[in-house]
Amino acid sequence: MTARILDWLLTAVLMLAVAASVIALAFVIIAPLAGQPLDAGYSVRLEAATDARSDAGGAHADIRQGSLIVTGAGLVADLFRAADVLVTGALWIVAIWMLRRVCRQVASHRPFAPDTTRGLTLAGVLILLVPAWQAVRALVWQVILFPHAPAETTLIHTFARVPEGGALRMMPDIDAGLLVAGLVLLVVAQAFRVGAEVQRDSDEIV
Repeated sequence: MTARILDWLLTAVLMLAVAASVIALAFVIIAPLAGQPLDAGYSVRLEAATDARSDAGGAHADIRQGSLIVTGAGLVADLFRAADVLVTGALWIVAIWMLRRVCRQVASHRPFAPDTTRGLTLAGVLILLVPAWQAVRALVWQVILFPHAPAETTLIHTFARVPEGGALRMMPDIDAGLLVAGLVLLVVAQAFRVGAEVQRDSDEIV
């Protein structure tokens, strides 16, 4: 795959990321105003309980889809959902934009440059921040959603002991593969840093 084709692909992915973030943010803002329940995007797993659905206390847990849908969670939940979309979207958009810049620098046949190293390093750090934010998001969602736990079935933290009678365990959705991807980019950035130093020495000799 040539650098030009890769640049086109990254441009298309960047446009899709921006469009998806804008649409998601618009939905998060419009849905509460239209009276739609808040899809927390939080995975829930049924453990040692007989009922598959539970409706009470302003919350609804749909175990068949494995997600928690909350009604009447209040302004804090709505604002955090919007903040989640903004933070996640910003991390991905800036990371893709930096990779696009790196691709264009490589296409210029001068890839071993300080700007390339900085771009790869920043992209790697941003990708590592995505699972870190997912972990923070999971903790905050648990704090927000616990007051709205279904009455019939206990809602418990991720690592809590399952009480008698069953529970809905809240499962954080953390993409461990992004940790590997971010670390790989950081390793490549270091390789480019060494290459930039060799290139600089070569230019001085010439």
